[in-house]
Amino acid sequence: RICVYTQRHWHPIWAAAPAAGLSVSLHVGSGDLTDLFRPERTQIEGSAVTYARAAASVIQDTASHLVDLLLSGILPRFPELVFVSVESGIGWIPFMLETCDYHFLRGDVRAERPEFELLPSEYFRRQVYGCYWFETIAPRLLLDEIGVDRIMFETDFPHPTCLGPELVSDVVENALGDQSEEVRRAILWDNAAALYGIETP
Repeated sequence: RICVYTQRHWHPIWAAAPAAGLSVSLHVGSGDLTDLFRPERTQIEGSAVTYARAAASVIQDTASHLVDLLLSGILPRFPELVFVSVESGIGWIPFMLETCDYHFLRGDVRAERPEFELLPSEYFRRQVYGCYWFETIAPRLLLDEIGVDRIMFETDFPHPTCLGPELVSDVVENALGDQSEEVRRAILWDNAAALYGIETP
């Protein structure tokens, strides 16, 4: 499999999106889901276990896609292009960024690809957003590692794992209750409003 981001076939899309004021969303489950929902699994595990395992596993595919993106050369080539990782959480992002940076430097990538003027983590913080819904640990502890201006809160409505109205306030309070009003507003309102060109109340 060749990473789609590196294929010149797609370059017109990468150029057109920012020209139109649009971002590109990477939604969870964009990989091959065949194995996760095989009938044999459901027969052995039961439908609830199969779904729970699949819902947790598909986030790993998003991480793989982001690694492909960060090392594809697309972000240096299209500096105005913005990607959004949707419904995949944020807790894994600092490890992924640290891993990319480590191997980028150890492998001396710039010697072969001098267009990479920044580290993978720096391209992320310039051109990629992450979204979360149920997490409380990462929003409490990892905001600085990801970048407050790179994080957006979502409810995932109406999917089965969504936060219903009865849960949103509790999750927000548990995750962001100790943060400043400025940080809370950025994650809950301002980042999304700026990205999508929406006026906030």
